[in-house]
Amino acid sequence: MVCLMAFQNGLLAYRIIRGRFKSDDYIAMLQDKLVACMKLNYGQNFYFQEDNCSVHKAKIDKDFMTEHNVNVLE
Repeated sequence: MVCLMAFQNGLLAYRIIRGRFKSDDYIAMLQDKLVACMKLNYGQNFYFQEDNCSVHKAKIDKDFMTEHNVNVLE
């Protein structure tokens, strides 16, 4: 599986995922890179888009997004 983030200026960031990808892995990836990168490029007011992958719909993910003030598109 490939996790991809595309920016308005054409830059791409990606991570190749091997094996099972659990909610804890997703939260670690968000904490490690994605949220900081989004805030650096877009400030505090941005929207994050996820698909219907089960780790994106987990309560722990939603709690993380709320705790870190990340707006997620429905």
